Amino acid sequence: MKDIEANLKAQFIIRCYRSFIVNINTVEKVTRDGHQMKLYLPHISKPILVSRSYIPVLDALWDIRQK
Repeated sequence: MKDIEANLKAQFIIRCYRSFIVNINTVEKVTRDGHQMKLYLPHISKPILVSRSYIPVLDALWDIRQK
């Protein structure tokens, strides 16, 4: 995963969990429930959980994307 992540150094492609890398531009919805964050992507029926260590980075990118 680290090699893949290193090759995808685009601004909006980010690791959100140990086994997930997402393009923030494809996220349709983000939900927060306490310390938990979930990402909803098209064509994927279940949300992707975000590891607590990645929440601050994803929060910042989601805010930038929303502007």
